[in-house]
Amino acid sequence: MAMAARGAATAARPQSSTPLCLSLAGTGPGLMSWMFGFCSELQKAGLFDADECKAHGVSGGATCAAYLAAGVDMSVESEAFQALHELSAQARAGQLGLPEQHRKLLRLTLREEHLPRVNGRLHVCLRDGDVPLLRALRVVTPPVVVSSFSDRDELIEALLTASHIPYALDGTKARPFRGRNYMDYGPFPQNFAVGEDETTVHVNVFPGAAWDGPMPAEPLPMRWLVRLYGKLTNLAGAPVDVHPWLVPGWSLFNVMRWDDLRLRPLALEDLLERHHLGREAFHAWVGLGSGGGHQSKESL
Repeated sequence: MAMAARGAATAARPQSSTPLCLSLAGTGPGLMSWMFGFCSELQKAGLFDADECKAHGVSGGATCAAYLAAGVDMSVESEAFQALHELSAQARAGQLGLPEQHRKLLRLTLREEHLPRVNGRLHVCLRDGDVPLLRALRVVTPPVVVSSFSDRDELIEALLTASHIPYALDGTKARPFRGRNYMDYGPFPQNFAVGEDETTVHVNVFPGAAWDGPMPAEPLPMRWLVRLYGKLTNLAGAPVDVHPWLVPGWSLFNVMRWDDLRLRPLALEDLLERHHLGREAFHAWVGLGSGGGHQSKESL
């Protein structure tokens, strides 16, 4: 997906006849379950069924984009969520590191037969790993986009590379993929790829600068911090169509717990809570579009 300037305007909510184009942001361990929840409601509503639907993904968002493209269920009852929970428990017990947890999750959930649906519909966003890191964190540049995969192993390698946070996971800045070095495209200065037109639905873990909705669960100083992070993870100034604060009960304290600050996988209670809030964010987004916006199949 090419980076393109796009004004901070009305949230994108394509009509039901328009194939959905999504751009899913990086999540880290703490918000993967939230993104699962949002995507599971997309799947339940049948909004990502058409062959023309496409999903771009950064970091953990790339894994969720792959699941959407492949048709891998992300509901609480799904094998994917169960695997996420079981592997998170092993990682919390010190039996797995984050890279190994992610690799095992992908190997348990992605199969060779998913490739025909994934190729051309999934767009994995990477950052050039040879760029000086300080420059990479300050300048918004187009992502390197990978949209076709020769086999399951290459798909998994692309998704692991997309989630390679420099120095934080295994002490290395970048990760080799197809003979070059790449790293996580997010979270700074751009945590999601900006769509080429107004129909792309941007899903980020922070609201955009133009969002002026209420944050009743946030103390006043935290509201300022939310807006600051919203700017720092979206220096392109693109509109954000879906984010956690669409749900009034969401607070930055939901993602500033000790486990989050240590990039530690979550306990089941937190996974379930964030999955629920992701589902609620979907319904808040659909509600914003009532009277001419995005509709689920059930409402047609």
